[in-house]
Amino acid sequence: MEVTMFFPLFLLICSHSTAQPQPESDNEITPLGDNQTRQPANLSLPQPTCPQDIHAVLREMSGLLAEQRVELRHLQRENDAHAAKLRELEKEHAGELTAIKARTKVTENQVEALRRDTEGL
Repeated sequence: MEVTMFFPLFLLICSHSTAQPQPESDNEITPLGDNQTRQPANLSLPQPTCPQDIHAVLREMSGLLAEQRVELRHLQRENDAHAAKLRELEKEHAGELTAIKARTKVTENQVEALRRDTEGL
């Protein structure tokens, strides 16, 4: 029971001893030579930029989303047209393929008949 009471106290002491205060560099002034002016130490650090108006960003995003939707619809229509054309070409070539198969069968029969005729001679 004593260990459970001292453990949180030990953790508090350890965390406090390892924590080091950060210097406030925003208000520090770096000393320069006698003829030079004094400037804040953090003057050369770039400041993070933040959008000034979140509503402007949202409007821009909404506009981009609308453009994407329009482009998606256009591409879907184009895809449907290509699919229809592909189905037509498949039907057309299926007929041609059937005709080629029929001619091949006839040619094979003629070759077989010629073979029988030449064997009989």
